Amino acid sequence: MTDLAPILSSLAQLAEGHLATMKEVSWEAFAKSIALSAPLPAGATLGCEVEGRSYDVGDRADWLGIPNGNIQLRCHATTYFKDFEGASAQVERSLEILKPDRTRQ
Repeated sequence: MTDLAPILSSLAQLAEGHLATMKEVSWEAFAKSIALSAPLPAGATLGCEVEGRSYDVGDRADWLGIPNGNIQLRCHATTYFKDFEGASAQVERSLEILKPDRTRQ
């Protein structure tokens, strides 16, 4: 039987680390990416390996409610279990990126 605790811990660390990196990206950059990928959400997923286990780490950005408003950023980490076909575990972290208020400049 697979011990899930270290796997879930790795998933959480990967998702939180990716979110910490992505939250440094500007609202304008996300808005441009969302516009270019429309009607699909913007985002990317990369593969990596940690201690012999493969993970997919990625993000997704989309408008939160109305276009050109606030943005919902979701970062996730996923792993698949070879011993159980189709079984996977995923951790997701998200945050709202507020549209800059141009009236206070």
